Amino acid sequence: MSDKNELRKLMRAKRAQVSSADAALASGKLLDIVQPLLLNTKNIAIYFAAGSELNLDNVIAYCLEQGNNVFAPVATHNSKTMRFEQIFDAKPRDIFYPEDYELVSELKWYNLDLVLLPLVAVDTKGYRLGQGGGYYDTTFAKRERSPFLCGIGYQQQLIADVPCEEWDLGLDYFASECQLLKFT
Repeated sequence: MSDKNELRKLMRAKRAQVSSADAALASGKLLDIVQPLLLNTKNIAIYFAAGSELNLDNVIAYCLEQGNNVFAPVATHNSKTMRFEQIFDAKPRDIFYPEDYELVSELKWYNLDLVLLPLVAVDTKGYRLGQGGGYYDTTFAKRERSPFLCGIGYQQQLIADVPCEEWDLGLDYFASECQLLKFT
């Protein structure tokens, strides 16, 4: 686990060095890169960038304009499982809510077509290093085929090897400002 923690620290520091101008440029390029995945998808889960994560605002706005159903993750600190609530605008929101929060319009994870998820690092085999909370791993642990999982990050977050455990989630795709990579 300390290998993961050290790698997380290193990769977060690297990501934090991306200038705001470069981050805005990368965010603008991301929409063109992920568009092939968005074409035949109806139900898409997104995230709202926190800190130095690659921003999805352009992607979210595009999906809403195209009439896709867009869902944001909702979690509580006492549960490792996320639920997905439909959103109708690109106004940022937090992932964590009180235990008694009632979702207005929920879609079960297995009815999603595509999940765009943040990452700290990803390797060439599609193993993702997340923030360390285990929310995505727990939520999609029983996934067999659907939904497709696409990690979103800067090109510099693609590395040769991420230490992984048997419960760590493998991604179907990685999208950066430079490429859309499909894992087999």
